[in-house]
Amino acid sequence: ASAFLLLALAGGAPAVPAETAEEALQARRWAEAARLADTALAAAPGDLGARMARGFARARLKDHEGSLADFLAVLAERPSEARAWHGAGKTLRM
Repeated sequence: ASAFLLLALAGGAPAVPAETAEEALQARRWAEAARLADTALAAAPGDLGARMARGFARARLKDHEGSLADFLAVLAERPSEARAWHGAGKTLRM
């Protein structure tokens, strides 16, 4: 809640939750998921959930280079993140 207050006081818009991009992924709306993740990352570049969601969306959109970059960025911060390893492996096989 305090992050939203600081953003509001600074005149910025709160980040779109990564769960929104996740919901679009679950509904197989790949372009929407990528767009929502982009919006979340523009507001909070360190949002690993949004970066992971964008990685999966990019893979489905056949942006394999972008997808792999997102998964590697997550792994740089969280080397034990199984979903990111899975996503990177699937992307490399595409």
